Amino acid sequence: YQRRVHGGQLEVDRPQDCIYCMECTIKAEDMGFDQLVSVRFKRSPNGSHNFIFNVETTGALPAEEIVLRGISSLRRKLQTIRQEVVRTSQGGLQDDDDDMDDVGPLA
Repeated sequence: YQRRVHGGQLEVDRPQDCIYCMECTIKAEDMGFDQLVSVRFKRSPNGSHNFIFNVETTGALPAEEIVLRGISSLRRKLQTIRQEVVRTSQGGLQDDDDDMDDVGPLA
């Protein structure tokens, strides 16, 4: 890998290759430098975080379709959680194990 100094900080040229194993921080601590290395997400110029990930597909569906379906599924599940939180905060939750049966599978 290559690195460059930018604004008094060392930056990795290909941050997408970092798997956040934290091995670099552990090595620095082992050498007696507790605050030598800090690994954190870098914000994009517009202030948001970028998420870089790989999508593998068998070819039955294009990668873009897989991601869009995943996002849609996640939105539905988050909406269900939101509804349960609202219902719970309004005193509607009882000591009943069947309350989450309609959430569906996690995957």
